Amino acid sequence: RCAIRLLAGLVRTGDYLAPSFQSKNIRFDSLIRSPCLSFSLTMSLRTRFGPCFWAWAVCLLLVPKMPCLAFTTTIVSSTKHTPPGNCRSHSISSRSSLRMSNAAGLHTGYEWLAREKMDSYCDDNGKELEHEIIWVDIETGQAGKSVEDSNKVTGAEPLSNPIESDDILPLYPLGAVHLPSPGQIHKLNNIEPRNIKMANDLIDPDCGFDGRFCVTLRASDTGRIARTATLMRVVNTTRQESFDKSLIAIRVECVAEGLVEVQQILNPKCWSKEQRIKKSDEYLVAKVRPVEHDKESDGDIVRKEVQVIAEQVADDFEAVRRIYSSKDAVSTNELPDWAINAVQSNLPLLSASEFVHDLWSCTDVWQQLTNTIRMARRSELNSDVNEITIDEACKLGGPLKLPVHRTDLPIDVQKRLNSMEEAAAQNFLELGIDPIIDFQIILSLGNSVDRLKYLALLISRERRRLEAKSRLQQVFEVGVEDVGRSMANSNITSSFD
Repeated sequence: RCAIRLLAGLVRTGDYLAPSFQSKNIRFDSLIRSPCLSFSLTMSLRTRFGPCFWAWAVCLLLVPKMPCLAFTTTIVSSTKHTPPGNCRSHSISSRSSLRMSNAAGLHTGYEWLAREKMDSYCDDNGKELEHEIIWVDIETGQAGKSVEDSNKVTGAEPLSNPIESDDILPLYPLGAVHLPSPGQIHKLNNIEPRNIKMANDLIDPDCGFDGRFCVTLRASDTGRIARTATLMRVVNTTRQESFDKSLIAIRVECVAEGLVEVQQILNPKCWSKEQRIKKSDEYLVAKVRPVEHDKESDGDIVRKEVQVIAEQVADDFEAVRRIYSSKDAVSTNELPDWAINAVQSNLPLLSASEFVHDLWSCTDVWQQLTNTIRMARRSELNSDVNEITIDEACKLGGPLKLPVHRTDLPIDVQKRLNSMEEAAAQNFLELGIDPIIDFQIILSLGNSVDRLKYLALLISRERRRLEAKSRLQQVFEVGVEDVGRSMANSNITSSFD
């Protein structure tokens, strides 16, 4: 009867599936926009009521022209039997989160991606990271390195006991990572009621925050926040008002003052789904503790090791900078002209001494490059998507209504655009140029030596990729020249004959 009801609802609906991947066990909420088929299908349905799950999958397979066919394949492929606790099980299923709407933005702020990167680092170096990203569930207050840790009470790591010296500051979860670079101005646009109220309270001397708040990364796939956050101080605000003088947005300019660790979230209920639906203006407040500055490394061996790493990373960075700044075949394939010009103008020379004594500024430069590459890829993707969207909208006939909504286009066109965005997101991930998770890992590391090592790994990996691509391009060009000369010689010989 369950299968018949699902099939009946599926037949009556004409919309497409819009899955929402929220956690490790893949909870599918609001599977469809149409009210004809509204239900929650979790992995418990597969394990406890296996026949119902497979009956539902078979029903979808019997209708091959339905737009949900690709999604059905994703569900079946992501539910393969893998041992619990295996991080690969989590990564395979969570890769489906690329099918979310933020695939068009080439977003990389996923918790499963952080786990894959840390595992890859362990495989490359033969040892584990001493400090990994600790994720905190806002509503429950449980912390752990993976979703499984938070789901198990015995395996979860509770937040540390707060002490009297801990500060009580607003907490600002974002989908980006802000580095504590000295003198760098960070700009945040606040349009949600809770963020507008936070900005007003920060500049209000009676609130006692002294303009300070904490910015932390929020994972898109699990909704959890990183325990290590960046402490900010507001230096300037710009208010935007409507015609009736009501406040609609506040732009905040702030500077970073260091790193903190979230010790306790004091009002987790304000982050509940009900409060977010109501657009409540209550923002998160947490007790935070400053991260202790790492002490100077003792011993000549450690200092020599740091110097060797710094000289190598400076050499790798200069090689990457030279390739991206030159308008040769490799750089033009990687970036458009405006991005190459931006790299030429804004990417400075960095010495080994700067990597040792001003690591955060050097890391910020590398993050700017990764963001530039992502913006270039995203602009090219948006250009292609917009071109197809307008062209298909014109084919519908009648006056062109702007903006063109994707839901107004034919189903096959929607599938084509979704596939383009998913492929672009996957290709960007495979580049290894990540402006989010890699830098959250650097924030979470316990000392400057480990941070320098991880940054050196990122830069050297990009250098190897670009140089391999350059060598392949040269081999191809030499091969084309050889073919051209052989064809010319054959023509000359045939003319003598």
